[in-house]
Amino acid sequence: MMLNADAFIRNILPPTITRPATSSDVIKQFGIARLTDLTTAHMNPQAANNYNDMIGRVKKWKGETAVTPGLSFVLSSKQVGVGKTHIAKAVNASFCAIVGEKVYIDDVPQFTLEYAAKMYTARELIALLGGDNQMSVWDIVPKHVKCLVIDDLGREGYLDYVQAAKQQEEKQSRYFHLINHIYETRRNGRYPVNLFITTNLTPKEIEELVGPACWSRLMELCPRGYIVELTGIDDYRRVKSGRA
Repeated sequence: MMLNADAFIRNILPPTITRPATSSDVIKQFGIARLTDLTTAHMNPQAANNYNDMIGRVKKWKGETAVTPGLSFVLSSKQVGVGKTHIAKAVNASFCAIVGEKVYIDDVPQFTLEYAAKMYTARELIALLGGDNQMSVWDIVPKHVKCLVIDDLGREGYLDYVQAAKQQEEKQSRYFHLINHIYETRRNGRYPVNLFITTNLTPKEIEELVGPACWSRLMELCPRGYIVELTGIDDYRRVKSGRA
């Protein structure tokens, strides 16, 4: 029986596959493999309790995303040096799987690697959402991505080519474009994205930054208990340097 060209190609090429990322894969990419890699060794007992409670909430949220994808978590702390970026990296790594075509080069299996999580600083993200190098939301959060991590919300900096009087309005517009996309993907059940945010802002300040419409959607995506304000933890840089 003769096969057409498409059928012939499907028969000779291995199918697209997904495999979990190993610890070595993730450490190579992000420098950290698991949420359990985070340490409280430098903290006093009360600070360690606060930190472990927060990590427990993150792990609970991570477990819920496996059942109900499209959930958000906001980690807020006015304090610096509490490890927000370290936690963001661990969350990003914890969602990683490797997807891509398994192909053979000289009979050796090779993977085209793409990670099923994306992490951006707020400054990087806000630039991608507008300006000369604007990307589509589907480019920023491709369909295979299961989690978007935004680090340091509120540290976007000054937007180039935007009038001073329009800075806040433009930031709200860009964030609404992104959050509304994530909100709609959850509502229609197609390619839902989990969202993890770290910030030095209070919830009220986040609302002022992103705007009421965007904040309202974010609240619907964020179950009770998953907006956490972390306090009472020493700056680990001061501890590390012996100044605390």
